[in-house]
Amino acid sequence: MNDYITRFQNTTEANDTLRRFTSLDCCVGCRKFDIVDTMIQKLEKYADNLENVVQHRTAELYDEKQKTDMLLYRMLPPYALIR
Repeated sequence: MNDYITRFQNTTEANDTLRRFTSLDCCVGCRKFDIVDTMIQKLEKYADNLENVVQHRTAELYDEKQKTDMLLYRMLPPYALIR
């Protein structure tokens, strides 16, 4: 029975520690943000930046494809381009 009570107390202490950790505030300027909110904001910024990078690289890929198509049109005879 004592072992069960000790486990329960340890679990309660662990939960209290977890609650204290998640409720810590990070002070940024004069505003306070929760740690989770700060992490979510950073992930949103990262996702937005990643979307911009993908759009930029897609545009570069499209430009390069047009260049290679034009080169092929110049090099190949007209009857080969029909296919």
